Amino acid sequence: MRSEDSIASSSDSPKDTEQDSNDFVPLGALSNNNRYKLLMRLAVALFQASLLLLVFFAGMFVYHSRVFPYSEVSSAYKTLVAALETNGLIRSADDGYYNARTRNDATGDQAAESDAFRPYGCAPLERSVRGTVRQEFQRAWCKDLYTSKDDISASRFEFIDGDGFAAPILVQAERGAFRDLCPGEHGCLAVEYSSSGEVRHAYPYRPEEIQDANIVSESEFPYEHAIGWAFEKDAEATSVSRYPDGDLMVVFLFEDSSPYGGGVARISPDGSPVWYRKDYSHHWPHLSDDGVAVVPSFGADREYNFGDRENNFAVDGGNPFRRVRRTLLCDGYFLDDYLSVIDGDGNLLNQTSILDVIAESLYAEHLIKHSKDDCDPTHLNSVYVLGEDFAGVDDITPGDMVFSMRRLNAFGILDGDTHRLKRIVRGSFIAQHSVQHLDGSRFIMFDNSGTDGVHGPSRLLIVDLADGRETTVFPNDDAPQHLLNFFARSRGRVDVSPDGRRALVTDVDHGRGFEIRLSDGAVMNIFHNLHDVSGLEQFPDEHAANAWRFEIQDISYVK
Repeated sequence: MRSEDSIASSSDSPKDTEQDSNDFVPLGALSNNNRYKLLMRLAVALFQASLLLLVFFAGMFVYHSRVFPYSEVSSAYKTLVAALETNGLIRSADDGYYNARTRNDATGDQAAESDAFRPYGCAPLERSVRGTVRQEFQRAWCKDLYTSKDDISASRFEFIDGDGFAAPILVQAERGAFRDLCPGEHGCLAVEYSSSGEVRHAYPYRPEEIQDANIVSESEFPYEHAIGWAFEKDAEATSVSRYPDGDLMVVFLFEDSSPYGGGVARISPDGSPVWYRKDYSHHWPHLSDDGVAVVPSFGADREYNFGDRENNFAVDGGNPFRRVRRTLLCDGYFLDDYLSVIDGDGNLLNQTSILDVIAESLYAEHLIKHSKDDCDPTHLNSVYVLGEDFAGVDDITPGDMVFSMRRLNAFGILDGDTHRLKRIVRGSFIAQHSVQHLDGSRFIMFDNSGTDGVHGPSRLLIVDLADGRETTVFPNDDAPQHLLNFFARSRGRVDVSPDGRRALVTDVDHGRGFEIRLSDGAVMNIFHNLHDVSGLEQFPDEHAANAWRFEIQDISYVK
């Protein structure tokens, strides 16, 4: 009979023969069952790794080629970012174009000392109201303190010196504005006034009809819209020009879209669209007397438009003794500026790439050295075709096209026939807009940030191409004190009167238009962009008692 010790030793012996779980066991030493389990785990791990690699490479392909579901994911991401910004969970990004937002929460000394400015004659808007207002009225910044909504028509015009403007004027409107002239939710698209301020014609805004009048294929222009995007609330008229027969040419910008160029439309006097091109047109065009327009636009057919680092735009310096090369490497959406020629029926006659003409010229080094944004290297913001009165500069003739490039702090002059770049002009002006011919060899512009150190910070500037002389017209020592806050970081418009003696200047962020006498910079007249918002649900009753001042993009003479 065995002892207890021998029995215990016998019962423990199987455990002693088992391998510790942490010890290495050769595959051949495992039982068939354990070997199968291990192989299955390895197979599952390899499948999961392969699946992750497949998803990664599929995502890279979708990102670079912009195929489904890129737009849906991109739109969802933009919507999420917008929601987080609206609720204050993240800071709003400076997108390089809409970067001159006015702060409405600064009051008193805080407003005076802040880097933002407080619109003259306006009260700041409470935070609780601001978010709801911006949903439909993203340019309605402040409630006017002294103007009753019943006195809007009379209060819009301030005649300072003389009986009126040098010529009738055309005022571009925001959605929901001028409802006293165009009753309804959307208000007017634009209003034409006589030189003394009487309404000559009001153009109703009919966004649904404009959208339905699109004559181009969206396969050519594959916009990316955020979730919930709608033309009636996200399309913004940025410029209006009058055809000889009274129709309007209207250029739109799109919010929450890439690229932001919203297209161009021809609108009849009753507000109905003749046609609409939902292409990449943007900013301020030049409309000739024969109804043909030259319009800034973005290209839609280059491979490097879509952030492919292997196919981005490369340029060589034009100096054969000092070759310099720069490759524009853009991770986002590449904004490739073009000049598009469009006839009165909405047909595209031709296009010219601004990047191409610069790269092929002796001015290529301007692009290499001075552009600070690889995704938006030129930022074309206006074009002007020289008339028969131009003279005084060798090799520049009537019919040549003058285009302003904000990113290069320069404007270019393009041969109207061969599209050869004749000249790039730089000076003390910075981020300028709306360059156009004044007289002789002189050009006038809205200089956003190139202050002369005495006046400004923004100014109305004249540049003489014959001798390079620059003259600040406005503001000057005689400018009214309350107008010295004249400033627009990223927008602005100038239009010269038919007689060449005055100019209309659009003070975008303050919702005003000045008429300036060019001989001495005197302010002759002011248009105040005031509107009645009563009856609109976005504005509580206590904020709808008075008129509201809206930002304004464009005021021009009717010629």
